[in-house]
Amino acid sequence: MTTEITRNPSHRHAPWESVDAEDISGLGINEAIKVAGLDFTVAKVPHVAEVSLPESNNPALRLPRKVEMPDSRLTVNETTGDILGIVGKGYHVIQTEQVVGLMDALVGDGWSPEWAGKRKGGAQTFMFGKLPYEMQNMPDVQPYMGFLNSFDGSTALRVASTAMVPSCTNALSTTFYGKNNNTKSVFSFKHTANIWNRIDAAREALHLQVEWAKEMDRQIGVLMNRPLSREGGNIILNKLVPLNGEVVNGEQIFRDDAGKVLSDRAITMRGNKREAILTNWRDSETILPSARMTGWGLVQAISEIEQHANQGDATAQGDKLMDRVAVGRVGNLTEKAWRELIPA
Repeated sequence: MTTEITRNPSHRHAPWESVDAEDISGLGINEAIKVAGLDFTVAKVPHVAEVSLPESNNPALRLPRKVEMPDSRLTVNETTGDILGIVGKGYHVIQTEQVVGLMDALVGDGWSPEWAGKRKGGAQTFMFGKLPYEMQNMPDVQPYMGFLNSFDGSTALRVASTAMVPSCTNALSTTFYGKNNNTKSVFSFKHTANIWNRIDAAREALHLQVEWAKEMDRQIGVLMNRPLSREGGNIILNKLVPLNGEVVNGEQIFRDDAGKVLSDRAITMRGNKREAILTNWRDSETILPSARMTGWGLVQAISEIEQHANQGDATAQGDKLMDRVAVGRVGNLTEKAWRELIPA
């Protein structure tokens, strides 16, 4: 089976353009929250369970009785009454309006929200927009920042940055290593009552996010200025998706980097992935001609495969990519390629 990707960028979606997301470009914050369906508050209430032992010899225990769980609470949408999750007793609700206020306090007028919505029936809310930094080396790349909040304890309040390439709808998030550890693409707050005492830490984290965008810009410039032949691309690909063949007793076998013999299925999957990357690098219309035979062109070819390959349910795939953006690691193979192509 070959790997196919969605070739038409207009049919692709950024991670935050998922189910129940709304375009809020140009709207005021209050109107944006309403349009996106985020204008609800969440309450934390006692977690009461109904317990019965129908097979007990004690008639009293066979009757249902209500028991309050001492170490957990329920979170409830105060508009609809929907139960959003079960959380610990120390969990502190951070309302969406409060998060938007935090973002406004951190960034001010420079942040331009474009998409907002909810996931998991309102148990998670998010909003993403452009970060106030203009890319210099690749104007087609736009830095975005947004938040992902939860009311079910599934994630901390996360504020994350990622670079978007509009021509192919690729999101690029990566952690820079070595000399570039003064950058940060994600920071998070636990749902505790003292969150508002951490504004100074948040401002420092925001500074690191802007530095991350600058470093992303610089490294894109390095990739753009690195010529890469087909042979050079194959060398990089051999490190990313190794398929090491040898003849043993007259039989061709393939091993992974650890020396383990690969199954026929693993060989086929790796071969298909390698071919898909090379085909995409050669033929993708979303890679600019000036960038194709460069390190940046190969990175784009790989990121398209990781983000837009047809891998089953589109909603589940979008949710997975959204979760990756929230932790600052969009694609493992893309990040490995980045680290191979950028000098330490």
